Amino acid sequence: MRSFWNEKKEMCYFVLFLIALYGAFRYVLPLFLPFVLAFCVVAPSDPLVSRISQKTHVPKGVVTGLLAAVLFTGITLIVTFLIYLSCNEIGNYVFSKQELLYHFKTYFSNLSKDLIPNAMNESIGYVQKAIRIFIFFIISWISMVLLSKDFSQLKKWGNHNQYVIYAKNEVRQLGLFIKTFAFAQFVIILGISAICFVGFVICGFPLARALLFGLLTGILDALPFLGTGLVLIPVAIWQLLIGNYSQTILVLLLFLLSVVFRELLEPRLIGDKMGLWPVAMLMSVYVGVEVFGGLGVIYGPIYIIIATDFYRHAFTKSG
Repeated sequence: MRSFWNEKKEMCYFVLFLIALYGAFRYVLPLFLPFVLAFCVVAPSDPLVSRISQKTHVPKGVVTGLLAAVLFTGITLIVTFLIYLSCNEIGNYVFSKQELLYHFKTYFSNLSKDLIPNAMNESIGYVQKAIRIFIFFIISWISMVLLSKDFSQLKKWGNHNQYVIYAKNEVRQLGLFIKTFAFAQFVIILGISAICFVGFVICGFPLARALLFGLLTGILDALPFLGTGLVLIPVAIWQLLIGNYSQTILVLLLFLLSVVFRELLEPRLIGDKMGLWPVAMLMSVYVGVEVFGGLGVIYGPIYIIIATDFYRHAFTKSG
């Protein structure tokens, strides 16, 4: 009987922990996201930054700030270039330049006075979002510089604090998950890009366009559940409109194959290495997206990893 009540108490404590963890992910983490990002960059790069600082006699904060600025700038330029290239290629694929110019002229000539204020309101909303994103990265960058300066002292302090030691074990687990997750995404993106490239070549696309559309489909597939559809569904619709029915069926088959490829491979690549059932990882991704939105594809697996590790340490060993 005592064992029964102990199990009930343990389950109650575990449920309370799950609720508290949900609250932390839902309400607390978004407030500290720039600082979490700064820690995720500084912690793994600290050995490299320390070596560069010792050889060049440049303060660690300056080295980190320069490296972070180069990283952010490089990512921004690459993303901007890919978006420009993709939009240009898609525009050439769907419309000729004369048709595109005609559609623009028609659109702007049909704008009424009622639509212009709405467009301005939408523009203000986009500007506000852009400013928030800019502030987010500025705060993250400043946090990286400040954290890098004192990171050695923080490590020394953490080596003698039992709570920090426990947190370091959790962070180590999360670090393993991030490496596993990044590798899994790389393999999946590469696989889907290859599948779509071959499919587009069979559809009769030029090699350069097939390669671009294949890579774009693979990269966008990282977006949960709808990623590949952002490319493949419009392409299928266009093929249908111009009467290429066999290509339409092939593109739809590519869409189905890409979805199945990710849903089968992702849980196995992540779940097996983390010691969790593939179906549990698949469930964590799906529920995470439903609860937390787009970031749930990362939050969901991290949530289940922390919860599982807590249960193992708190109850399994004591039981």
